[in-house]
Amino acid sequence: LERAGEARSDWAASADDTAAIIQICERLDCIPLAIELAAARTRLLSVAQIERRLADRFGLLSKNVSDAVPRQSTLRACIDWSWRLLEPEERTALASCSLFRGSFSFAAAEAILDNPDALDVIGGLQSKSLLRSAPTDSSTGEARFDLYQSIAEYARERLSVLPHREAAQRRYHAWYAARARDWAAQLRGPHVADACRAVRRDQGNLIALVESGPSAAALAGLDAMIPVLGLWGAALEARRLAEAAPIDEDAEPEVVIRLLIHRADARRLGSDIEAAARDLERAARLAHATGAPGMADAVNLATARRLCDQGRSAEALGRARTVYESETVALRPAAALLMGTLHLDRGDGPKALTLFDEALS
Repeated sequence: LERAGEARSDWAASADDTAAIIQICERLDCIPLAIELAAARTRLLSVAQIERRLADRFGLLSKNVSDAVPRQSTLRACIDWSWRLLEPEERTALASCSLFRGSFSFAAAEAILDNPDALDVIGGLQSKSLLRSAPTDSSTGEARFDLYQSIAEYARERLSVLPHREAAQRRYHAWYAARARDWAAQLRGPHVADACRAVRRDQGNLIALVESGPSAAALAGLDAMIPVLGLWGAALEARRLAEAAPIDEDAEPEVVIRLLIHRADARRLGSDIEAAARDLERAARLAHATGAPGMADAVNLATARRLCDQGRSAEALGRARTVYESETVALRPAAALLMGTLHLDRGDGPKALTLFDEALS
């Protein structure tokens, strides 16, 4: 606030500026030099305009501070100076760590750096305040790290011109594809809570995996994320991802079937019943062709939900009962819940209550 006042004598923070000022400080990682440079921009820009322009922070914060030494004259000059002090392997590591979106574990960094001295390199970056500790994973006790936003943006620029970029990206995608497959499997077992926390914790990295383009790895990321987003109340985001899923029949059959079901549910909720039916028909054919355990029952249950939405309650009840009586025990609670809803609609309250109790038990 003092610097802003020096830059413009008639400037004073308004009540509307408070939230934007907090956002600016947070997005600049509370780095004093960066905040000082941002404050100097109040000579020409409002606080809200400064916040919006932080997407190009190095362009925005390029005004020289007259009483500063050269390395502190701009945000880029300050980080350039720190970069030049790094050993070559530290530069490689810092640039590679810019691939992460959000916090990451040491195991993830070790896999992506592919450096036997990763422990010392990561420790060196942390001691130089280029890498910081993030909250420890409460479920595993595993230490986590992240980059300051300004450092991450700078490191991404450096990574884009380094020869190891593509190799680092391949290792990054491979690591999170493997984690996504593990978490997707846990979502269908007794460790669903741990899997949900893991997916939410690394959601940014899974989104990066999905955005890397159509591939089996991207589908693995979707397979883990979509059900968790639905459970955590982000149904609209889950629906968006499901509808945009680039489903490739050459991927793992069970992953394709689950994603077709997710997409069918998303289209059903969007009232595109015909598209939902086509997805379920594809899923049914694939489940029959591969004989994947439990997949035919999963398609049957999704089809029952579609029939229910179409008012075809007798057919929906028959499909749900088939799943309920099948050997796919994991789907029995969902089948019982749907059957209970259908019985309630028919006015059979006692039967519905019994099924609801079973679904929740």
